[in-house]
Amino acid sequence: MDPILPDFDLSAVPSLRFLRSMRPEIRGVIENLHDSLKELRTSVFRCGEHVLSVEEIARQAWLEAEVLTRTLPDIITCGFMARD
Repeated sequence: MDPILPDFDLSAVPSLRFLRSMRPEIRGVIENLHDSLKELRTSVFRCGEHVLSVEEIARQAWLEAEVLTRTLPDIITCGFMARD
């Protein structure tokens, strides 16, 4: 069974060029998350019906959980990622 995802509007996602204006820490986290999604060939951090926790996402993206926890609110606010 496919996971139920909200409608996705690609035009709402900012260009990766906006990363240049972000703090280096946030820029690095976004790049790691983006690279991890490309490697997984997906656009969501899920395993079947299971939505990955922040700790599990951090492991997938080669990040420390505390760094992802600290930066994720800003990343979501900027529109680079979203949470279910």
